[in-house]
Amino acid sequence: MRLILLNGPCGVGKSTVAEIVHRQLPGSVLVNLDTLRRFVSGHRALRAESHDMSIALTTAMLKACAEHGTHAIVDKMLYDDMALDTFIRTVTEQGGATYEFLLWADKETVLARSDVRGYRPNGLFTREKCLAFWETMDAFRKQRPLADVIDTTTKTPAEIAAHIMKKVSQ
Repeated sequence: MRLILLNGPCGVGKSTVAEIVHRQLPGSVLVNLDTLRRFVSGHRALRAESHDMSIALTTAMLKACAEHGTHAIVDKMLYDDMALDTFIRTVTEQGGATYEFLLWADKETVLARSDVRGYRPNGLFTREKCLAFWETMDAFRKQRPLADVIDTTTKTPAEIAAHIMKKVSQ
C-alpha cells in the first residue's frame, strides 16, 4: 500500500495531478478532504469542527486502505503538521509506504493561474485568500524537509504525475 500526499498552495495543479495519478493506479482511492468536509452540515460556520471531522474521516479511510492493501492519494492544501503526520503514521503502522509531495510555484504564477480559474461571487476563495494561502504554505514548506518539492511553474500536469509515479514505483 502506498500513500501519496499531494500538498501545496492553490493554483499549483494538485487536483489535476491527483486525477492523473489516480487513473494510473488502478483500484486506488482518491481522498478529497474538501468533499469530506462538506459532509458536515453547516461546514462553513463550523470551520474547526468540519476540519477536524475531515481529518478523522481521512485517517479512517487511510487505515482501511492500508488494511486492504489499496493505494491512496490525498490531494489538499494542508498546513497542519499534526494531520499530515497522523496520515503518515496511520499508514506506516500498517506497513504501508508514504510519499509526501509539495507542489510549488512562485507567487506570481499561483496568482495568475487562480485568476484564470476565477473566483465565484460570494465564494470562499478570493484572490486575497489565495495570496494568504501561498504565504502560509511558503512558511510551512520549510517545516516539511522530507517532502519532495516539485516546482510546477514550467511542468505540465502529465510531467509532474510522471515524476511522482517514478518516485512511488522505486
